[in-house]
This record gives sequence, C-alpha cells and structure tokens, in this order.
Amino acid sequence: MNWFGEPWPSASFRAAVCSDESLHVPFPPSDEECILCGHSFVHGDRGVLMPHLTADLTSEMHYCHIECLAGNIGELNQ
Repeated sequence: MNWFGEPWPSASFRAAVCSDESLHVPFPPSDEECILCGHSFVHGDRGVLMPHLTADLTSEMHYCHIECLAGNIGELNQ
C-alpha cells in the first residue's frame, strides 16, 4: 500500500506499511480530501493512498489519513 507524509509511529520505528520507501508517494494535492472524513490534508498529516470501489464497480485511488483508517477498521469489518 502506498503511504505519504512522515513514517508512523516514528522514523526509527516504522509501521509495516511505511517500511518500503519505494511505496512512499508525494503529499496529496491541496484540493484532495480524505475519502473517510472529507477534510483536506494539511502539513504534517500522514496516511495512505488506497483503492476505493465505486458504485459502478470501478476502482479509484483515494488518499486517507492514517487516523481515519485506523478509526474505521472496526466499521470496515462489519
């Protein structure tokens, strides 16, 4: 999975998703919003670029704050 921002939880102790520097993508564009919370990204935010299945069953890539993804894990598994 592609990730952006600084590695989390820290540069010296990285989550598995942040361990591959080749998957580090540029910070989201200024007009991009988090697919889960709808807020724009600001300097210092961290997260992932993840696939999202649309209503017409096509796949699109969307940015997501890592906090939003972590907070929605339970909801995604229901």
